[in-house]
Amino acid sequence: MENLDSDIVVHNNWTKKNTEIVQKWKTVSKNLSSECTSLLHKYKNKVHNALIIALVFSSMSTLLSGISGISGISNLVTTLYIPSYINIILHCIGIIINITAFVFSAIVAISSGIIKIYNWNTKVTDLTAFIKKIDVFYITVSNVLSLDDTLRPDAEEFIEKENAVYMNILESELEISQLYLDNELHEK
Repeated sequence: MENLDSDIVVHNNWTKKNTEIVQKWKTVSKNLSSECTSLLHKYKNKVHNALIIALVFSSMSTLLSGISGISGISNLVTTLYIPSYINIILHCIGIIINITAFVFSAIVAISSGIIKIYNWNTKVTDLTAFIKKIDVFYITVSNVLSLDDTLRPDAEEFIEKENAVYMNILESELEISQLYLDNELHEK
C-alpha cells in the first residue's frame, strides 16, 4: 500500500493539523464575536431606552416648571382681582403641577440611576473593546487562511504567536461570560 501523505507538499509547515487549528480559531472567534455583538446590542438598547425616558420626562418636567413659574406670577396678579375660591383652585393647580414636575424629575433620576446601578455604559464599553479584539484576531486568521500555502508565514511561528492572542481572548471570554451573562439572569 502506498503512502499518500508522502505525495503532499507542505509549504511553510502548513500541515493539515496546523491548518485545522487555525480554522478552528477562525470559527470560534466568528461565533464569539456574533454572540458578544448580540449582547452588546442588548445593552445599547437598554441604555438608549433609559436615556429616551430620561429625555422625555426631563423635557416634560422643565415644561411644567415653566408653567408653574408663570402660574405663580399670575397668582400674584390675580389675588387682587379674583374671588378667593378661584385663587384656591389656581393654588391647587399650581401644587398639582409642582407635584407632577417632581414625579417627572424622580423618573429621570431613577432612569439615570438604573444605567449606573447595572453598569450598562461600562458593559457597552467593555463589550465593544472585547469585540474589537476578537474581530482583529478573526481578520488576522482569515487573511492567513485565504493565502496560498506558499505565501503564508511559517505555520509554527504563526500558531505560536497567535495562540497567545487566542488564549487571551478565551480568558477574557470567560470573564465576560461570568460578569455579563450571570448579571443578565439577575436583571430579569
